[in-house]
Amino acid sequence: MSLKAKIVVCSVGVSLMAATALYAADTSRDESQHSVHVRYTDLNLNRHSDIARLYRRLRIAADQVCGPREFGGYRAPGYDSCVAGTVEQAVAAVDSAELTEFYEGKISVAQSGREIASR
Repeated sequence: MSLKAKIVVCSVGVSLMAATALYAADTSRDESQHSVHVRYTDLNLNRHSDIARLYRRLRIAADQVCGPREFGGYRAPGYDSCVAGTVEQAVAAVDSAELTEFYEGKISVAQSGREIASR
């Protein structure tokens, strides 16, 4: 490959990286403007299986808010931390001790068929 061809290929690669960085910076600036309403009135938060369902809904909503996960074949910078922070905020907003325990790993998915003891 000639030197000129290598420079062109390198320039295209740098342009793609710059576009990815600009896209990531643009999405992080708009993060506070995105929201998704997660309904859970159909769930009984005294049941582990419904807590697991709500948690899945929160993760899906966080993915929608923070996405896309990939841009140009590369993992979007800041995606993982955005999802983690968004899920943490959503769990806190629901204000359910059982959901918080599930989120913190104190209740496993294996227990999802058992009832939570009444308080």
